[in-house]
Amino acid sequence: MGRKLWPKYGNLRRDFERISKLSYEKVFICWAGKIPAGFVEVSLRRDYVEGANSSPTGYLEGIFVEKRFRKNGVARMLVREAEAWAKSKGATELGSDTRLSNRRSQKFHKALGFIQVEKNVAFIKEL
Repeated sequence: MGRKLWPKYGNLRRDFERISKLSYEKVFICWAGKIPAGFVEVSLRRDYVEGANSSPTGYLEGIFVEKRFRKNGVARMLVREAEAWAKSKGATELGSDTRLSNRRSQKFHKALGFIQVEKNVAFIKEL
């Protein structure tokens, strides 16, 4: 599922195994019997988070639900787990982001109670 969300990312297996040992990052998986239906990765950020007024801030690093399990509350349940975990770690806010072009994700975030705080255009220059 991670590869479907982040197709160009490097060694996801290694990174998910590393995350499983960290106290400031967590991955939750939703299972439909023996089949993984979706996952959410949440972290605690202590650096700048757009729109946040507190630190640490919970941060929704990524969420993915398999197509056949969408529109059944799986994503909402995963986000609730992420929220509860972040609260248990002292966070009072949950941040997230998506690309400007990803209207579907923006609609999803708004449906879950997120408020848009910024629009961002990023730049890079090779040196």
